[in-house]
Amino acid sequence: MSQALYRKYRPKTFDEVYGQANITKILKNQIENQKISHAYIFSGTRGTGKTSCAKIFSRAVNCLNPIGGNPCNECENCRSILEESTMDVIEMDAASNRRIDDIRQLRDKVIYSPTDLKYKVYIIDEAHMITNEGFNALLKIMEEPPKHLIFILATTEIDRIPDTILSRTQRFDFKKIDSKVIEDRIEDILNKEGLKMDQVSINSISNIGKGSMRDALSLLDQVISIDDQEFSMDKINDILGLVGQNIKEDILKFTLAGDIKSLIELIEKELDSGKDPHSLIKEISSFYENIMMHKIGSKNENLILAPDLEGLLDKISLDRIVNSLDILLEYENTIKKSDSSSLLLKMALIRLVDYSPRKLINDRVENIEERLSRLEARPTDKSIQKPASPKSTRPKEVVEMDSQGFFEKYRDQLENKAENPTDQAKYPIEESEVVDEEKSETPIEEKVVEPIQENPQESPKNDSASNMDEKAFEQIIRNYMLKRFKATKNLFEEVKSFKVTNNTLNYWVTEKGEKFVAIFKDLIKATEDDYFRQKNAKISIVFHTHIEEEEVENEEDQKIQLLKDFFGQDKLEIKE
Repeated sequence: MSQALYRKYRPKTFDEVYGQANITKILKNQIENQKISHAYIFSGTRGTGKTSCAKIFSRAVNCLNPIGGNPCNECENCRSILEESTMDVIEMDAASNRRIDDIRQLRDKVIYSPTDLKYKVYIIDEAHMITNEGFNALLKIMEEPPKHLIFILATTEIDRIPDTILSRTQRFDFKKIDSKVIEDRIEDILNKEGLKMDQVSINSISNIGKGSMRDALSLLDQVISIDDQEFSMDKINDILGLVGQNIKEDILKFTLAGDIKSLIELIEKELDSGKDPHSLIKEISSFYENIMMHKIGSKNENLILAPDLEGLLDKISLDRIVNSLDILLEYENTIKKSDSSSLLLKMALIRLVDYSPRKLINDRVENIEERLSRLEARPTDKSIQKPASPKSTRPKEVVEMDSQGFFEKYRDQLENKAENPTDQAKYPIEESEVVDEEKSETPIEEKVVEPIQENPQESPKNDSASNMDEKAFEQIIRNYMLKRFKATKNLFEEVKSFKVTNNTLNYWVTEKGEKFVAIFKDLIKATEDDYFRQKNAKISIVFHTHIEEEEVENEEDQKIQLLKDFFGQDKLEIKE
């Protein structure tokens, strides 16, 4: 059985590890200076060299003839580790040894000294799979390990490792390997295997690897399995089920031209040939990513465009490319989990024609709604929205002013406004604070307040000279409501009388007016709130039921008759 390329060409020294120079340098220095820690944790994405470095480290610390921090791979200790004949270097898969019982067995074994080597090394792969109970069992031995013991934990999900474990280990984060480094490694392996491949094909395999050396070598292993001496991009596309460059360029052309019919026909043809929808959208996403990098002026050797497409890209906005990528990434995650992957792929490409992501649209709508809500909450007083000038300063604290104090302060102004009480064009509380329905951008807050219903026996009289201020004040409030809410005209037509008492403006309305009060109760409350914001003074507008005098008399007669019936006609004397 042939050996996989990633195993056949696994690095045997730190110098052969690709793309992790900083980490290998530190590990070599520790071995040279005999400053070895008892526990390490290697984290990073798959195929970046974590396990390879752990194996090299296990040989280097036990090597009889280390060379610059690297194992010689020739001494007895190195050969026994390479041949996996020693019991002192143990590799474990935490996915299958994750329970507390497995960790307890491990804890009982590690206390024994190594039989052949200087150090007993435990390499625990996929360490994040260990249960919380297992980590707790491992914690004590990692805190106070014997001198002969070294732990190396490898994980792709560092966030799942407890902090108590992390604080007792030296952490090394393995980064994704650069595409150029992977390409160099592929070329080196092709030379050793006596094979030829064009640079475009090598670039394509490297890009598909996405920073993982193992993934790239696995793809290379799949390609060279057809036993040809030379490999072209077309052959690689057929073997790996990839989309050719010309197909991706046609997708872009049809998308920009808005030719949905040709776009769908092209995709259906690719799907019928056996292409996987998820792989297709990943390739299209990668193509758009290259276009984006090309658009911003970044050098991209992987993007080689036809001359006509090069001119077309100059007319595309960067915003459209970014939004298209947003759509593709959204559907890429959805297609991976869906049974209707082909349908979702077609939907994603149709969406590219419009190129407006739903998430972006929703965010903009939410932003507009938030701004509107802020405008609704802002006061309608224009002087509050701007910095107050020295001539018109207002106190910061809210001063509650009774009606008499208000009349004394604004007597001249109110009397002037009372000269023309029917003029609805001049209704505002102050002339500098006119609220124009057409210009105002701040709608009144809608709050529900139930009106107070009372049944006074007499309607108030407003013929005294002292009530002149009340009339002017009432006219200001009435004009304000009529101007701001024109529909309240129906309500004021049913008003029979009014009276100002302390901070309350009382209206008496007919039974028909009671129905309008129930309808306009939100507008009444809004008027009260506006007055408070503008004047820093509270006002309550209350509507009562108006009772006609005849109804009052009839009601009194009924009460008297009831009293006579109860006490007797001859025992009850009524005095006028």
